[in-house]
Amino acid sequence: MMNTFDPHALAIDLAEVRKVFATFFAARKQSDWERRTEKFNQGWTLRQTVAHLDAVGQAYQHAITCALAGKPCQFPGMIQRTDLPTWNRIQIEARAPIPISTICESFLNTLRQAEELATQLEPASLTRGTHVPFYHRPITIGELLGGLAAHPGMVHGAQVANGAGVTPLWVHFGPDMLSRQITRFFHLMSLAYWPERGGNLQAVVALSAAGPGGGNWYVTMAPEGSQAAEGKYQRPSLRIWFRDANALCRALTLQISPLRSLLTAQTFAWGDLRLGFQMEWLFNPA
Repeated sequence: MMNTFDPHALAIDLAEVRKVFATFFAARKQSDWERRTEKFNQGWTLRQTVAHLDAVGQAYQHAITCALAGKPCQFPGMIQRTDLPTWNRIQIEARAPIPISTICESFLNTLRQAEELATQLEPASLTRGTHVPFYHRPITIGELLGGLAAHPGMVHGAQVANGAGVTPLWVHFGPDMLSRQITRFFHLMSLAYWPERGGNLQAVVALSAAGPGGGNWYVTMAPEGSQAAEGKYQRPSLRIWFRDANALCRALTLQISPLRSLLTAQTFAWGDLRLGFQMEWLFNPA
């Protein structure tokens, strides 16, 4: 199995994400684009969600350019992470007059550029980082390239599918790729931790999923921030087991509540259960 942040693995997975989205876009009817992506006809429309993916993809590309050049990474209108909701709104509104076909093509081109860049970089380059205003710690080039695959394919993989009335897009990933995508998701999740909300919290959540695409991961929480890694953790504060990778992905993307997941036996948890119910608040990007 390839290393999650190996340039070759990143290039292959970015190409697969691009292929999955290209197929998804091509199958959409005009009426799909105005459908809401959350329950009870709430949330962004599918069009707005894809506009967001395009905006974040370009932001990640900008951050990679800054990291490679050793320069600070700045975004107009965003000084601190609390500016993120306003930045998201402005970026979506700026794309409102643009045909959806153009937005889709721009997003796919960003993935293609990231794929080409991954094939050119040496592994050592991937550890170079830069600070961006919407994360609590510097993000590495490897995490940025991984984020270009995991942000659309995992973070919003169910949301875009909801807008089209289809199954989450991660079902199209092979088991090994799905496991790598989950690892990348946890890295993005750890970057989004709020140390000011956690305060003096010192905790580790260990998560595992059975079956194809599954594995073992853990996320740390401390006053200085959060980190994520693959593997087992011997004595975590909270241990969460999922019956399969799809159940884990649905929980991570808030497609099912922690309580419902427990009641339907998709999840079992041991340890500090209160911590599990706090995680959405502690790791909410905005």
